[in-house]
Amino acid sequence: VVLEPFPLSVDTAPIDVPQLLNVQRRQGPRVLLGIFATEREEENAYWQAQRRLLQAHPDRICPLSSAILPSSCELVYTFVVGANAAGPTTQKSDFLVNQTTSKTGNMDVTRLNIVENTMVDKSQTWFSYAHHHLVQVHGFDYVAKCNLDIFLRLDEWFDFAQQHLPMQTHRRIFAGMFADAISTKMRVMNLKEYLKPKYARHYLYWYALGQFYLFSASILRDVVAEIPNYPGTGNGRNQEDIAMSFIAMKTPGVVELLVLAEKDRFWSQGLPEPALGNFSHRDTALPVGVTSSSFIAPVTSPLIKESPSNSSRRVPPNRPRILMGIFSTMSSRTDARYRSLFRELFQANHPYRDRICPLSNVHDSCELIYTFVLGANPNTTTTEIRTGPDAESFLFQGSVAAFAEDAAEGDYTFLNIRENMDEGKTPTWWAFVSHILQKYELDYAAKCDSDTILLLDGLFGFAETYLPPKTHRRILLGKFSDSMLYQNLLPSGQVDRQRKYLEGKFGSHTLHWFAQGQFYLLSAQLIQDIQVEIANFPGFVVNFEDQVLSMMALKSAGLIELLVLAESEHFWLHKFKLSRQRHKFKAAWEEKLRQITGTPREGEVFAPTPFAITTANSTTVEMSNSI
Repeated sequence: VVLEPFPLSVDTAPIDVPQLLNVQRRQGPRVLLGIFATEREEENAYWQAQRRLLQAHPDRICPLSSAILPSSCELVYTFVVGANAAGPTTQKSDFLVNQTTSKTGNMDVTRLNIVENTMVDKSQTWFSYAHHHLVQVHGFDYVAKCNLDIFLRLDEWFDFAQQHLPMQTHRRIFAGMFADAISTKMRVMNLKEYLKPKYARHYLYWYALGQFYLFSASILRDVVAEIPNYPGTGNGRNQEDIAMSFIAMKTPGVVELLVLAEKDRFWSQGLPEPALGNFSHRDTALPVGVTSSSFIAPVTSPLIKESPSNSSRRVPPNRPRILMGIFSTMSSRTDARYRSLFRELFQANHPYRDRICPLSNVHDSCELIYTFVLGANPNTTTTEIRTGPDAESFLFQGSVAAFAEDAAEGDYTFLNIRENMDEGKTPTWWAFVSHILQKYELDYAAKCDSDTILLLDGLFGFAETYLPPKTHRRILLGKFSDSMLYQNLLPSGQVDRQRKYLEGKFGSHTLHWFAQGQFYLLSAQLIQDIQVEIANFPGFVVNFEDQVLSMMALKSAGLIELLVLAESEHFWLHKFKLSRQRHKFKAAWEEKLRQITGTPREGEVFAPTPFAITTANSTTVEMSNSI
């Protein structure tokens, strides 16, 4: 047996089984699927239907019934039951009962040493057992859970896995169909206090629907470590799928959510029992007479597969090129001061100076391109431009006398609109950006407020770790919040309008999520895809443009990937206002500038702390962003 390399340092109990298997023959990642069931007779038809479906592809699918799995096996399944009628609802170590076969003598069953329970602690026990005893032994890249009435459409499943689930990854991926615990009126236990240490006041009441969800092995390690800390575990009052989601969100490090829409599902649900007797053994794996919805919207070709032969870009291959639009105004003296501070930061004597440039002067090795974004036409009533034939059509062509104070800098983008907030400036910026993606070979673009303090060491370190260049991934990164938390402060009907806008893609499970305007970033592929939404956005839906942008990103065709940063993982500060807290802002800004330039205080020997790059053995991102 050839040893199978496994990059994660997973804490596993010693097991007397053969060594890890060779992955070279596999086409995609290896996924362990736990099918949640009971041993009641009325479920027999579902058990048999699942077996007929999964046994139709023995070359790529196999049961978890032996210590040695075929090296070509990609999807490993097992039925998960609670098999100890006198046991607790959860187990921390003694996971299995002694009897390894089901009542019918089948070996494809995992019999947990807990009382059978629904929506209590069964999920926690399953994922803990899988992590401690199976992941490293069999080289699983992902562990999933699904309900017994979920039937995979196997062709779509394998397509999804190959496109979106990398093998042997350190990425902390959590994939599923998500909902909002507030909007669905689910009972939430002590979650404000539970999530507050990581997300401060921006509580994320998001959870994956129990019909199907999965964790990468990397995040699963942290999830299992966090399970004992969850306030509902073991008290018999848990709602396990909500619990597992909140536990995942609480774990240290950036959480990558793969958010599936209704049309992205690779499974069928709720089939009537008479339909279970007849399965087509084609790859669609659907019962006869059931129509398959199309798989996830086709992923368009990456904008930049590789630099063209005439490209001047000389950015190292592991580093992305990012455009950052800093929203500013011409009328405010405070904003002029913010612009001056940004320039001082970018031009200071620090290791990143040569990697930064203005949009007006992009050089070969530039990785962070910045520009100040202003509405520059005072003589128009237009507050937004959604479409145009080229980039020039979005720009003001006249002179800007009021901006003479720093016109010589040339680091600004004058939009051909009246200066405004929440009336169209943000979609105008993103429509403009969509026209310059290829010209500047951009991998990502961002928007940030002028009163945001960038932590350049954190920004460049994060980019190298989490933002691959030339990717077709549809990434939205930011500090997320939930508009349902503010529904009492919003105009009447706004939350309902948001629901109606998104329900065509997400059905009844509307996601009231948005990235806050202080800083957020989109991949080039996602920017390209939201052009349609920008052009067709149905007028007044919500009041806040940054919320609108997130809605457009969620609504756009295809699977979206959210990089959810905790408070401690931000590479920016947004705590103080120069106009109201001048001394605090100045002190924070000077301290960060001192750190990044390595300038010691008087009498101090100073060594700047580098950004901690995530490795396969440690996925916790550490940054010094305290004030």
